[in-house]
Amino acid sequence: MMLLLVVLVGAGVALALTETVVRRTDVGVLLALGLGLFLEASALDLSVNAGPVRIGPNDLLFVVLATAAIARLLRSRSQSLAQRLLILLSVLVVWAVGRGAGDFGTAAAINEARKWFVFVAAALYVSTVELRRDLLDRLGWIWIGTALGFGALTMLRWAGNAAGVYSGVFGSDGSLRVIPAADTLFVLQAALLAFPLLLDRRRRVLRWTAPVLLVLVVVLQHRTVWVAGLAGVLYLLYRERTLATRALGALAAGGVVFLLLSTLVLGGGSDELSEQLQGSAQSTATFEWRVEGWVALIRSGPQGAAEVATGQPFGAGWTRTVEDGRVVDVSPHNFYVEAYLRVGIIGLAVLLGLYGLALRATVSRTPSLGAHDAGASLLKPSVVHVLLCTQLLFYIPYSPDAAQAVLFGLGLAMTRLQRPTAARPSDRPQEIAS
Repeated sequence: MMLLLVVLVGAGVALALTETVVRRTDVGVLLALGLGLFLEASALDLSVNAGPVRIGPNDLLFVVLATAAIARLLRSRSQSLAQRLLILLSVLVVWAVGRGAGDFGTAAAINEARKWFVFVAAALYVSTVELRRDLLDRLGWIWIGTALGFGALTMLRWAGNAAGVYSGVFGSDGSLRVIPAADTLFVLQAALLAFPLLLDRRRRVLRWTAPVLLVLVVVLQHRTVWVAGLAGVLYLLYRERTLATRALGALAAGGVVFLLLSTLVLGGGSDELSEQLQGSAQSTATFEWRVEGWVALIRSGPQGAAEVATGQPFGAGWTRTVEDGRVVDVSPHNFYVEAYLRVGIIGLAVLLGLYGLALRATVSRTPSLGAHDAGASLLKPSVVHVLLCTQLLFYIPYSPDAAQAVLFGLGLAMTRLQRPTAARPSDRPQEIAS
């Protein structure tokens, strides 16, 4: 009886959300990003048993976004090349889940495929958005606002560490890595989004958002995010030359904030923090262990032409033996390896092709949005291009979450924009179709 009640309530909530999400992309994005912050901050287990599987908040997110994406696609006259390729990737995922359910059971297949469900659903949903400057600005502020929420959670957990509290919202241990790498990447991307605010003297407080968030990224000690951050900052300043001179002063100010944070976090001394940062920067053991796992998984992975083409079914597991003889069964910690193993060479090629389309659409001149100028928005194409590059670096040791799927979908949506040509000044740009 309780299960039936939960299912009915969940279905009602999903239906109400879906109707709004179909009409309002900003609501859909807020749902995806806000849910990530809520789940990280919450100490509650919100999943329930539903037959052989457990259903949680991310499953509800998948249902809402997938339904909204399908509704939008059915209403559109045609699909872009990027959308057709993304649909093909979705079919490959469903095919691998179906085979896995038959071979290893429904629970094993679905549990292993969950992040893929959310990834393709969120990306397909956002790829259908009609881009306008006001919407891009709202999405940018939603991203920055959510990142500030992660920043507040980070500070709260550091305060808990100092007080010796390691439970509930305060986390589980005394490490400075109080939020996962995926959330730290999210904070980094918000910092890159906020860089243009440095030039806006009217925003006396918000203009320092980027330096403060970058300091948090450094102290959180996720080395992959450090690499993505360094590459992202340098590439952004290369593409946005007007930011370069102002950024130097801002980064210097960020250094001052860094010293203040180290004092607050470590009770007045920065030696411990310096030692931890130095140790994080110099340690290579984790990366070496991961490389061993990738090699072992690929060697024992898809066998035969069919599996090489379309991958092994979900539910097959990630068990492999590394060089020291240890048996490991955790995920590959590499999105590209995982894509090859589960959706095969075809799926990996489609995924990389989609990123190629998104990067190409955002690398050159600002596309035309008709009466709406994307060039002045927070999420203008050139900035999205840089954020997509940080994703590609992050995927080497990690997998995407819903937030990265949103960004990926936004890049794919920009492939539908018409680019300005060397036309006469009197020519008016065309507005994209919905």
